[in-house]
Amino acid sequence: MGEPTLTSIGTVLKQTLFPGVIPVIEAEQFITNELTKLGQTEQVGYEFVKKYRTGFSEGTGMFAWNGALPSAGAAAYKSMTGTTKNIAGTIKIYKKLWDYCKGKGEQAYVDLVSEELETLQMALKCEKERMNYGDGGATPLCCVASVTVSSESDTWVTITVDDGGGAALRGDTVYLRDGMPVDILSSVHATVDASMEGVNVLNVTGDTTFTINCASNTAADTLAGNIADGQTIFHADGHDAEFYGLLSWFGSVTNTVFGLDRSLSANSFFRPYRRRIATTGLTEDDAKTGTPKAWSTLTVHQVLNHLVKSRKVDKNSLYGFAGDGVAEYLIRLRQNEGGYHEEKTTIDGWPFSVVMFEDRPILSPSYMLDNTMFWVPMNRMGKFENTTLDFEDMDGNMWKWVDGYHAYTAYCSESFELGCERPDQGAAIFDMKSAYDS
Repeated sequence: MGEPTLTSIGTVLKQTLFPGVIPVIEAEQFITNELTKLGQTEQVGYEFVKKYRTGFSEGTGMFAWNGALPSAGAAAYKSMTGTTKNIAGTIKIYKKLWDYCKGKGEQAYVDLVSEELETLQMALKCEKERMNYGDGGATPLCCVASVTVSSESDTWVTITVDDGGGAALRGDTVYLRDGMPVDILSSVHATVDASMEGVNVLNVTGDTTFTINCASNTAADTLAGNIADGQTIFHADGHDAEFYGLLSWFGSVTNTVFGLDRSLSANSFFRPYRRRIATTGLTEDDAKTGTPKAWSTLTVHQVLNHLVKSRKVDKNSLYGFAGDGVAEYLIRLRQNEGGYHEEKTTIDGWPFSVVMFEDRPILSPSYMLDNTMFWVPMNRMGKFENTTLDFEDMDGNMWKWVDGYHAYTAYCSESFELGCERPDQGAAIFDMKSAYDS
């Protein structure tokens, strides 16, 4: 039997290895997984149009025994146009490593490809989960707080990050990984210098610091000079190009979703319920400030009460999402009230213990926003899928030679979008103090 070829190993990759990878990538994507199980996934083209109800038929009123009946009402609808977002992952096989496997049998080649696939699956898993709770790439992962090159011989730039006064998703390096490509954009998200586009994170050195390696000390000094305090950090090519997450649907009343500008009074029906913890109490429809404040269980009760009684949400469809610190703060509040709080159960295989509040689960995903709680009407959510995750082989060959690298690459991709037909039945609570805050 001859040596395996890229084609034969590619077949093993697609038919044997990759199907086992997909469940790992999707393992913590609670939102998209749940929508699939609920049958709320719809096959669409790249561009799709959805018609959602924006007003109800009233037609009610009082009338005299000899008077006219109330005028008939009519429901109102709006058409929303969306486009699916594309996410891709790439693996690279260097020719020298491929040659090294010669004579060692097919398993050696499979192991080589498997190692590349393992790193890809973890990166895709992290990125997809992060996007579930973001806003389509409109908000940076973090902001530049300061930039240093520590000595005349250093070839790396050390960047300290924060949340830019609440302007970024987080104020730490949780969203960054060693080797991750990032774009460092101007504070207005308008331009990016070529030297700061697609640069690779060398090493995440702490909770708030990471480094970028350069070819020389001169190059490091130049890069450090180009990066200014207050600039914003995005995943490479992610700015305004990611799928809508919970922050898109429930964290803003002025953004545009599916082509619908929610800052217009005509589109007020599509605005979520938002509250933040302020020094003067609860303020409705106010954005986060990034400053956590103490809160009580009454805060969460008021939000749920408003959704159920005023916005007529089916309470059984509501799922809460909050970071570990916020969930633990809630546990302490309930313990102080003498209430039983945490149940050692899972929901549909969800791997975390479920924190319950008023018989509704509050889940703590790995990449949830700090100091924030979302309440999501899952029965109103939908996944609009154009293509499922798979390796590309339009020309019959999934492996492509990379000029200048002496290597072959293969890439997988999928295209989908998350939607919500009744965002007014969801809510976000901002600036919630967590158990981790001092």
